[in-house]
Amino acid sequence: MALARVKYICKTCGEEVEFTKKKSNYADARSFEEWAKGMFDECPECKKKRMAREHEEENRKAAEAAKAKAWPKLTGSEKQVAWANSIREGFVSKLVEDNENTDIFKEAVSIILDNTSASWWIDHRSKESFSYVWGEALDVVRQPLDEEAVRKASKAAQTKGWPELTGNKRMVAWATIIRENYVSQMVENNENRKKALGDEHTYEVCNRLIEILLSNTSAGWWFDNRFPSEFKEAIESAYVAAQEKGAES
Repeated sequence: MALARVKYICKTCGEEVEFTKKKSNYADARSFEEWAKGMFDECPECKKKRMAREHEEENRKAAEAAKAKAWPKLTGSEKQVAWANSIREGFVSKLVEDNENTDIFKEAVSIILDNTSASWWIDHRSKESFSYVWGEALDVVRQPLDEEAVRKASKAAQTKGWPELTGNKRMVAWATIIRENYVSQMVENNENRKKALGDEHTYEVCNRLIEILLSNTSAGWWFDNRFPSEFKEAIESAYVAAQEKGAES
């Protein structure tokens, strides 16, 4: 084991800095030192400050661009919103640049822009994650809708007093059907279980669980949890919350 040492002057603050790196042997250490000559000109502290300024400027430009394009305002902490604005600007502007401005494309972009939580954009900041949700948005637009099923589900939701869903019109239509199919079955099963077993405690817990699920008024939430395996996970999380809520009351 040998230690390579590289000394240089920071171009910003003028301080002399020594950079060290462990190498496997003396020859590799000397080779690294030769290679590194002239490669470094900024100390860690000055680099950190410069990058912070650059990120701040990038976030400022992204916020201005979003305002100019009339994109929805993002919600979250100040730092989250600033970061998410830059993420959104980078991804969506690239989509616009790389795709034809067809009706399908414009509606899919509208679905993506309906995500106004800064944390959502931060959670999907990787190319792989964003590509997945973009593919889902395209699926929503391309899949044919059963208008009669949408009408029946919407009427049923109004009759039951369920909250209105928010989001892109087409996404709301899909989510209305998904919610109706899942939750109506849960309500029916809960009523049948009560009649058969007379278990008031389980009945009340399930009612609280259903209330928690219905509190999700984002159409995107219902679409994201449209598959049985994903909805099962959502139920499990809601069940824990329902039990805790019951313990508090």
